[in-house]
Amino acid sequence: MKIIMIGWYKPQIGGGSHVIQNIVHQLKDSHEIYVINMEEKGLPYLGHWNDNGVEVFQERIYSNLYSSIQTMFQTTKRAILLKRKIKPDIYHVHSPFFAGIGFLDRKTPMVLTMHGYPSLETVAMGRIRPDSVQFNLIRKLEIESAKRADAVIAVGKDIYRWITTCLEIDPSKVFYLPNGVDSYKFVRIHKNTNTDEIMGFPLIGYIKGLSKVNGPDIAVHSMKHVVRYYPYAKLVLIGDGPMKSELKSLVQHLKLEKNVLFIGRVTHEEIPFYLSTIDVLIVPSRSETAGLTMLEGMASKKVVIVSSVGGLKETWLDSGGKTIIMFRKEDPVDLADKISYVLENRKLQRKLSHNARKYVVYKRSWEVYAEKLLDIYEYAIRSRKGKGI
Repeated sequence: MKIIMIGWYKPQIGGGSHVIQNIVHQLKDSHEIYVINMEEKGLPYLGHWNDNGVEVFQERIYSNLYSSIQTMFQTTKRAILLKRKIKPDIYHVHSPFFAGIGFLDRKTPMVLTMHGYPSLETVAMGRIRPDSVQFNLIRKLEIESAKRADAVIAVGKDIYRWITTCLEIDPSKVFYLPNGVDSYKFVRIHKNTNTDEIMGFPLIGYIKGLSKVNGPDIAVHSMKHVVRYYPYAKLVLIGDGPMKSELKSLVQHLKLEKNVLFIGRVTHEEIPFYLSTIDVLIVPSRSETAGLTMLEGMASKKVVIVSSVGGLKETWLDSGGKTIIMFRKEDPVDLADKISYVLENRKLQRKLSHNARKYVVYKRSWEVYAEKLLDIYEYAIRSRKGKGI
C-alpha cells in the first residue's frame, strides 16, 4: 500500500510528531510511506530527505503570519506533486489544516485523525474569539474535512463524541483509536528502581510542558501537603514552557525550594532514564486527549497518578481502575493524599506497576495500534470504491 502521511514529523518533537513517527516505524517495512510536514521556526529545515527508507518532504514556512493558511497551501501543493509521481492508495492527514489534498483529489481515499479540537483549542489559547469570523472558518473546515474523509479517527472518546455530535459526522465512519506507546523502549528500565530506598527520599516526577493546561501549578501546590508527611520528598519538574517563571515564584512563596527541582526540557530519548529514577509519576492535566506521558510511565512499571480528565480518565475506566490512580481534577489536596497513600503502600505499588505494564503491552502498544489502523485504511478504501468516485 502506498500511503501519503501529512502531519508533524522530525525534527518536531511534540505529541503529534511522536505519533506519526511511531506509525511510520510500524508500517514502513510492509508499506510504501511518504511523509509531508511543515518547517517549524527554531528547528532545522531539512527539505526533502530520507529517513531510513521513508521519503520526507518538509515544506517551508515563509512568514509567521497566517501560518495555518500556509500549512494548508504548502502541504496540498506537495501532495499534488507527489500524487502525480506515485499514485497513492490512501492519504492519512492528521489535522483539518492538512486535509487540503482531499478536496482536490476526491478519487483517492482519505483518513483524518483528530488529535484534538482545533477551533476550541484556538479559542482557549486566546488567539480568536468564539464569535469571530476566524472561529467560524475553522469550524467549517473541521466539518467539511470530516465529511470528505472516508474514515475519521478520534484519539479520545470525548473527541469521538464531539465529532459525532457537534460536527454531526456519521458515527459509522468515526473510529475511536487511542494513541499507543513504545513498550520496547521502556522494557530495559522496568526493574522498578526505588529511589526512596536508595537515596533516602521519594522522587515524584512530572514530565510535560510547563503550561497551564498541563497543571504544573497543581503539582507544586500538592507538594505543600505532601511534605507534611514526607518532608524530604522531591518533586522533579521535567519540561519547559511559559509558566516556568510563575512556578519558580510559587515555589518560593510556598517555601518549597528544597522540595521542587526544575530539570528543564529533555529529549524524548532521555525520558526512559528519568522515568527510571522516580518513584511516582503524576499527570495533573486540566485537559488531556491521549495521555502519552501516562502510557510511558505505565510501560516503565511506575505508579502513575492522573487527573480525572479526558484520555486519562478513559484509561482508568478501561483498565478497571487496576493500573493507575486517579485524583479529582484541579484538586492539589486530593493529589497529595493519593501520592502519600501510594508512597506508604509498597504492596499497592507492586500491584499497580505490574498491571500497568501488562495493560500497555497487550492493549496500547504501537503494534496493536498499527493492526487496527490498517483495518481502518481498508475500510476507507472500500468506502471510496463503494461511492464509485
